[in-house]
Amino acid sequence: MNFSEDIELLHSEIQKKLYKALHRGNIFRHPDGIQQLKAYNELIFLFVSVINEIQNGDESLTHKNLAKQLSTRDSIITFNWDTLMDRALMKETDWNSGNGYFVQPSAVFRDDWIYNDDQSIERNFPKLLKLHGSSNWITSHIIPSKEANLN
Repeated sequence: MNFSEDIELLHSEIQKKLYKALHRGNIFRHPDGIQQLKAYNELIFLFVSVINEIQNGDESLTHKNLAKQLSTRDSIITFNWDTLMDRALMKETDWNSGNGYFVQPSAVFRDDWIYNDDQSIERNFPKLLKLHGSSNWITSHIIPSKEANLN
């Protein structure tokens, strides 16, 4: 199979159709709205799957060298969805995905959900801010409520 289209244009088209369906009102009353939601979420999961496969190789020496230079007062801001910096920070510092981001997840999945009840964890490592989300964050897709009405 040979796909020669621009995947970003495809994603933008699907996203535009989803936003239009969301703007109409209750997305669950319209079959095309549900179809747009499913297409968008499946495409996000496809992107995440491809990114995860690519980055599951050797650790990035460049990222590891950067991580070695950071202090506990430093923060890294990235627009990347990949986990190359996350992996380097885990290898070179005490950073972890449970509390190493600027915000703390309510739960982390490690063969089972581990819920975080303590919001006051001491962070003795650099912070990582991922402004577009991350391929290791499950909730990186739209989940409208049944009551959603954007009119």
